[in-house]
Formats: sequence, structure tokens, C-alpha cells
Amino acid sequence: MSHFKKTANITPRRLLGRPRRQNPHFARITRYIQVYWELHGYSPSIIEIETETALSRTYLYELLQQLRDRGELCFEDRLARTFRLPNQRTVFD
Repeated sequence: MSHFKKTANITPRRLLGRPRRQNPHFARITRYIQVYWELHGYSPSIIEIETETALSRTYLYELLQQLRDRGELCFEDRLARTFRLPNQRTVFD
């Protein structure tokens, strides 16, 4: 006889079709990028985003990748200051 109690078969939420909760940092990051673009006319650096959000650079980079995968942020790998929101247009004077 087993001493372990049987547990119910638990299915992860994502398999049940329930929506995932959005990370609260996503809104802060995208809002900062939007405001920075409006004020300066170009994208903030990753260090500026890190300073503004008070997130570690590693975690911030992970969140930026997730935002890009979700289609909520566009940027080029290994190029500085290329962050932009999908609806933003670059205008050169």
C-alpha cells in the first residue's frame, strides 16, 4: 500500500484555453518607449529603459523578447535604439 495520496490530474491553464494574465511590466515598458519617442524622436536605449523601469537588464531583455514575440514591439537585434511600437512611424525631417 502506498503512503502517497493520489492527486487530481491538473491541466495547465494554457491548455484549457484560458487567457494568460498579462505581465504588468509590459504596459510600463511600452508606455515609456511611446513617450520617449514623442519627446525625442528616436528610441530609448536599453539602459534608459532599465533605469526608468528599475528592472534588471536580463529580465528586461527577456520581457522585450516576449513583447516582440507577441507583436507588441519591434526592434532589430544587435542594433542600438531600434525599439518602436508597431503603429509608430519613423519620420525623417
